[in-house]
Amino acid sequence: ATPSVYDPQQHAMVITSLFPYDPQLCFEHFSIQMASGAISESTPHEKGVIEHVVVIDGQLDLCVDGEWQTLNCGEGVRF
Repeated sequence: ATPSVYDPQQHAMVITSLFPYDPQLCFEHFSIQMASGAISESTPHEKGVIEHVVVIDGQLDLCVDGEWQTLNCGEGVRF
């Protein structure tokens, strides 16, 4: 099956579902590709949700709970 792809802003951000949500595991996994300079803002997740972010290529400026951090290629964060 072809994975579903969401691309707002004409490919500034492309989200590909690698593992769709599994209610038994309470888990889903996405690949997110962002164009240089792209901005993505989202509301906080529900309590208990854990997010893992790993930079595969380039650099990402990320704000979590009001604190900005810069992640480089090969670095990750969990929150």
